[in-house]
Amino acid sequence: MAFLSFIIVFGIVSIVHELGHFLTAKAFGFRILEFAIGFGPTLWKKRRGDTEYCLRALPFGGLNRFDDGEDGRVRDGRSFGMRPFYQRFLVILSGPVMNVILAIVLVASLFAVAGTPVTMIDQTIPGSPAEAAGLLEGDIILRINGQPMLTSESIVSVLSGSSDIPVDIIVERGGEAVEVTAVPAKDPSDGRGKIGIYMIGTLKKTGPAEAFANGVRFLSEIVRLTVAAIGRLFLGSDLSQVSGPVGIAVASAEAAKSGMPSFLLLIALVSISLGVFNMIPLPILDGGWLLFMSIERITGKKIPDGVMNALRLAGIAFFIVLAIYATYSDITRLIVGR
Repeated sequence: MAFLSFIIVFGIVSIVHELGHFLTAKAFGFRILEFAIGFGPTLWKKRRGDTEYCLRALPFGGLNRFDDGEDGRVRDGRSFGMRPFYQRFLVILSGPVMNVILAIVLVASLFAVAGTPVTMIDQTIPGSPAEAAGLLEGDIILRINGQPMLTSESIVSVLSGSSDIPVDIIVERGGEAVEVTAVPAKDPSDGRGKIGIYMIGTLKKTGPAEAFANGVRFLSEIVRLTVAAIGRLFLGSDLSQVSGPVGIAVASAEAAKSGMPSFLLLIALVSISLGVFNMIPLPILDGGWLLFMSIERITGKKIPDGVMNALRLAGIAFFIVLAIYATYSDITRLIVGR
């Protein structure tokens, strides 16, 4: 079950990503020699026009093989390197963009049908800043200092950095918006600002337009957290939560057991995380392609093949090490139960 769920999640996300590159390239008239889903031995293939469409054995990613004078071919106007810079840039960018679009469509649809996740106050602590501000059990926290709050993590993050600083909180109470001002107290144990509430998640019915807006805000928060995690990865700190294929497989299985909404949400989260990760300016990633293309555009000089090959090898080595570490972390968490 876990493996099947993983194939579905990663398959959908990978296909959408590669379709982004493929459809944009076709629209601009690029010649694509091969469009493949998966890696490894070919299970099925069919040629149509210039392109050979392939399904391969290992359901991990895919590729678009552009014609760029390889295999002794003569480059012409449809070769990748001969196309205008802006077209090549958009072709590479369209993969991550499609991942973002998929995530927005899925999340906005889920929010429109099932409701937008919001955070409700389950209890206020007597004598706390929350009680002094007039916050009540059942209040739904909508905004703090004008920022929409869709997750409890966002609320904790804002309040933690606001100790002894008044914050404006807008809550929904009985179908009406109520604004209060609270002053988070500094917790001596960790130095963070807290107002003294217990929170629970719930769903709020909204119209399609609001569901779309909330979906974008929700995913923006996911992007922020993903970028922060990537930053910690390269700084070498807090690597314990790095997750690889095993972790995604387990999460996929759990989401599938929980029902279709949870499974679709997982697809959306993996999709947008993949889109953001692919924009890292490292070799073999889309962000690396865009960086090197931009350098060549600015300098007017082609980066030597030897340098590019060395950078690609370094990039591959980095991701092999990362994959091994992530798999080790996943297995360790499974064994120790955390």
